[in-house]
Amino acid sequence: MKLENNVIVALNSEDEKHLFIPKEATAIDLKAEYHGFLGQLESIEVEEGNPMFYVKDNCLVDRDGVLYCAANGSAGVPNDGSVKVIAPFAFNMVGSVKGDIVIPDGVEKICGGLAFGGSEIDSVYIPASVKFIGDGAFGHAAEKNLQSIVVDKLNVNYYAQDGCLIDRETLAVVSTFGDTVVVPDGVKSIGQASFVFGSFKKIVIPASVEKIDDSNFVFLTMPEIIVTKGSYAENCLKNSKIACSCVE
Repeated sequence: MKLENNVIVALNSEDEKHLFIPKEATAIDLKAEYHGFLGQLESIEVEEGNPMFYVKDNCLVDRDGVLYCAANGSAGVPNDGSVKVIAPFAFNMVGSVKGDIVIPDGVEKICGGLAFGGSEIDSVYIPASVKFIGDGAFGHAAEKNLQSIVVDKLNVNYYAQDGCLIDRETLAVVSTFGDTVVVPDGVKSIGQASFVFGSFKKIVIPASVEKIDDSNFVFLTMPEIIVTKGSYAENCLKNSKIACSCVE
């Protein structure tokens, strides 16, 4: 492990299954290359005397309420009101996180970058407390899509419709679910990694969409994609050499 000014910036190969947080560490700033490693953790330990971090339900959490990562054995976010933020890749590829996942009330921010990616998750419940969800927070496991996202009816920031999790303010798709995605008319953009690793049967993109992040078509098992003739989506897909059908 490498620390710079008490910040963990690198991990050693011998840390492959066990993450030990020394008492002098007060922050974590790891590059993306380490995120796959975190998904293989079997245990997390915080040295006695560390003022910032603690382990709760096999999850590494700091005193500000940021959940950084989980070890296998975790069932999801601790439901004690301690977690406010779920960091990128926190539960990515954590094999014990599966089935129906409930984000507990009190969580305010779910970072993008596959915070819940690569796991056998069937459904996700998002409470009213969530104010921000980053692009691609809920990824798809190999050959298996997340099937359902349910947003609490009291949440004023997001809603789920026709395979899309949508930001009410920006009218952006931030994540997708199910085998068929019909982006609602009026949606303005499709955020980063919304379709990555997905195994969709059909994707329908309306003429209202004015921006599609290029990363959406990486590792995508190509489904039937339907767009409006002359739309931004048609031009975007053709420029990326991706086949699509056009409707008037």
